[in-house]
Amino acid sequence: MMHDREKSDSAIVAVKPANKVGQPTAEPMEPRAEAEGNASQQRTRRAQDRESVSQALERIRAGLKAAEARGRKGGRKPVVGPDKLRRAQTIIGSGLTVREAATRLRIGKTALYEALRKPPQIERSDS
Repeated sequence: MMHDREKSDSAIVAVKPANKVGQPTAEPMEPRAEAEGNASQQRTRRAQDRESVSQALERIRAGLKAAEARGRKGGRKPVVGPDKLRRAQTIIGSGLTVREAATRLRIGKTALYEALRKPPQIERSDS
């Protein structure tokens, strides 16, 4: 019973009885034929298998490594640069809150909190 054909696999569509018994119907009902072609073959998978996902990740990592070798760095540029960070620290040091400092500098408070939490970056100069 487990491997029996499902309802949708049937070659015959259920016949709809006529509303008025005894009178001829407008169109006679005909059985539907089985689908042709590759209907019996397995359908495409819904999700990618692990092998194709791991291959895609390898290609992504290789691309990021190549970009890094060319001096490129991925990701979004920081909203709070060193100048804004210094100005924010001065404003906060004068007694205002982080929210007020963010409003004055026209940056988001979350971005300012992130910048304040990170250790200071030492800029390297090419020598």
